[in-house]
Amino acid sequence: MSKLSENLRRLRTQKGVYLKELAPLLGVTVSNLSNYENGIYSPPLHALVKLADYYGVSVDYIIGHTDCPCPISAINRDIHGGYTVGRFRELLDRLPEKELPYLVHMLKMFELRAAASAKRS
Repeated sequence: MSKLSENLRRLRTQKGVYLKELAPLLGVTVSNLSNYENGIYSPPLHALVKLADYYGVSVDYIIGHTDCPCPISAINRDIHGGYTVGRFRELLDRLPEKELPYLVHMLKMFELRAAASAKRS
């Protein structure tokens, strides 16, 4: 079984949806969905996009290209001052390896600060 078929089956069962409920929502047959989940056929691009939208994940996640289920809308989400999650990721990729421990330390400090603030509330 391919990563694609495993992910499709897992996403559907996690959502608690039956093939017969999902098929009309995506405009495909129950047989097609079953074939996708059993690795007999791969869904065409338009079906992958519909599946990703339905499950709220990226197409890359469905096909097994990434372990991050983040949908594109999350990657393009503005965090602050025009910086998106995707832009932060680009900056992180360009950060020199020796700087990463400092960044992780700073993030841990923010995480602890948020936890302390939540306890006070």
